[in-house]
Amino acid sequence: MNKTMKKRIVTAAFLGLVGSSVQAYELRTPWLTERGPLTYIFEDDKDDDYSLNFWHAVHTRIAQKSFKEHGTTKHPLTELMFGKSDFKLSEAMPNSHADMKTEFYRSALRTAKLRPRAQYNERGITVGGRFEYPVYEDKGRIGLRVTIPFRSVEIERTDWTGTPGDAETNRTLVSGFVVKKDDIGNDINDVATLTSFAMRMDAFEATKQTQQGNSMLFVSSAGKVNAGGSVFNDDSNVAFEPGINDLAFVYNKKEGPPSFSPPSAIAAVEGTSKFVRFDPTVSLQDHTEGVYYGFGKDAALIEKYRTFFETGSKTVCQRLQDQALKEHLWIVKVGDGSVVTSNTQLDIARELYSTQNEADHNEYQWLYLNGVEFKSERRTGLGDIDLDFFYEHRFFDELLIEAMIGVKIPVGGSSDSTGNPYGPRLGNGSHPEVKIGAMLAYQPVDWMSMKVDMYYSFAIESVEHRAAAFEDTQIRHLGPKTDAKVDWGYFVGRFDFNFFHPETKSISSMIGYEIYVKQKDHIRFKRSRISSWLGRSLVVNDAGNTVFEENLQKLDNCVAEKNTDAIAHKVRSEASYRVNKYLELFLGGSYTFAGKNVPQEIDAHGGFRVQF
Repeated sequence: MNKTMKKRIVTAAFLGLVGSSVQAYELRTPWLTERGPLTYIFEDDKDDDYSLNFWHAVHTRIAQKSFKEHGTTKHPLTELMFGKSDFKLSEAMPNSHADMKTEFYRSALRTAKLRPRAQYNERGITVGGRFEYPVYEDKGRIGLRVTIPFRSVEIERTDWTGTPGDAETNRTLVSGFVVKKDDIGNDINDVATLTSFAMRMDAFEATKQTQQGNSMLFVSSAGKVNAGGSVFNDDSNVAFEPGINDLAFVYNKKEGPPSFSPPSAIAAVEGTSKFVRFDPTVSLQDHTEGVYYGFGKDAALIEKYRTFFETGSKTVCQRLQDQALKEHLWIVKVGDGSVVTSNTQLDIARELYSTQNEADHNEYQWLYLNGVEFKSERRTGLGDIDLDFFYEHRFFDELLIEAMIGVKIPVGGSSDSTGNPYGPRLGNGSHPEVKIGAMLAYQPVDWMSMKVDMYYSFAIESVEHRAAAFEDTQIRHLGPKTDAKVDWGYFVGRFDFNFFHPETKSISSMIGYEIYVKQKDHIRFKRSRISSWLGRSLVVNDAGNTVFEENLQKLDNCVAEKNTDAIAHKVRSEASYRVNKYLELFLGGSYTFAGKNVPQEIDAHGGFRVQF
């Protein structure tokens, strides 16, 4: 037995808690009817004979939102799954960087933003039983409790458009192209019109200019910012006056191309107030909408320009900040009106326009080629079986204490969903659980009783198929498949009040509070480095040829464990009607009103209990 396991057993024994089932990497807290009816009724006429009862319940559960930080603020459910609900695939790469100099790089990895949305739906039938036998002069009772769930679990993708492409909702990276054609439909190469041409800066930067992986947007050795065959700079260090074949850019705080008219003439004619030198250290919020910026050839700014564009040596924080700004910067032409009058600018425009074909490469298709498909999925079958051994001791008629030790038998199937982030789980994967705890019930008056029920459980370490978590990735559960050793523990505490009808105990209701606290997953990848989805590195050898080199990236256990700790606060209630001594009917539900890294769940259940 390893030290971690011993430590957890000692902790559990010290706390004196009970255990139940919660899956790591699963989108639900403990299910409401895991131990049968919620209402607890003191049995006045227990004799010295054994007793047997069984119960049957149906339940439903839905979750569309989640809690990220501890509180009541809600986020999309996918924020719980991936760490973010809106993200670029580059954020799932090592160092949150989609390196151009790799085998399977696509510009869409940097420019396309995924906005996955999903909801959780569960329906099920649970069968349970309890057998107990008197001991210790009938003051105590030992027994066995069994719970067997049957579930139908679906994670439904709700952002699906129904089209095969299913591309990003905002993919307008280039706008305003109108090229003249001759009478038979061929392009006229010497004269063309270009109406309000604009291209998002991050799309320009994400486009390869050469096979070796050089960006179309770069700072030359002379200090000029180059965009394909054109430049953003003028040659003056004094006044910023872009030439007729130069480019500028405009800030648009909204998504999509700017609706502002581009400069009608070069700055030398219109005045330098039309253009502002761009300072990349200014925050996104401090930019002015509709103002046209440019990269002035200013010695104090040249080095800032070099670091502003994408490099592998950037810090992750700076990279994400710069990329967020570039989504709102749109490259525009500097010319005479809206007509391209030079072949140079026409060639640049054509080159930029051709990059849209690559930028439109569907990111979901790219994931599919790497073995991952976002799709709704349903699983139906047997869940994990709970088996509890307990001792119940009644000190007097109004006070009862129960101690329990139990196990969870993992018969609910595997937990591998690396091929589909929306793959549901019926159980705990291959993890058995060990659980210990206690319960106290007290009835101070005839019309009301109280029950405190607490438990701690830990899942025994087992090997899972997990999505690789590379150093400094921002997105969880999205990466190449790899094996990891996983274990975790959690605590659940409940405090319930049961109220009875003043004339009869046959009618009762309860209201209670539940808290769920889960420790971080303990994850240890079996391999320290693997290749990312970007594949091998592109390297130019001594002969000037482009060749491939192995490109193994470091896995990070801490990144995989991030945001796997959880807290849930839940209110629950139930109404019960005891038809006779042998039959009880019940109906109830629960609502998660606050939490951290948990779904906002709504549960409902109903069923009956038969006692012999």
